[in-house]
Amino acid sequence: SRPEVLSFYKQVIRLSKAWKAKNELKTSEERIYIRTEAKRLIDGNKHLTEDKEIRKCIADGMRRLQVAQHYGIPYPRPIYYPTGAYLRKQK
Repeated sequence: SRPEVLSFYKQVIRLSKAWKAKNELKTSEERIYIRTEAKRLIDGNKHLTEDKEIRKCIADGMRRLQVAQHYGIPYPRPIYYPTGAYLRKQK
């Protein structure tokens, strides 16, 4: 599983090197964000030992990588709630 994580991390690094922001002035800032966010998430999941959990995290990262490539936005996609939606407070 370690090779899978390293392979994923290499993909992220390659993406960050080739990244071109929609606003050219922010290209450097977004490249740094991509690398630091990947490092933060990978370091935050170092404690995982179960293959199933590790594979889930890699799959989540791959989805996020694909969204970034498709939409040209390195940040997580915002979640929008329908207007007028009733959200119940959890107790």
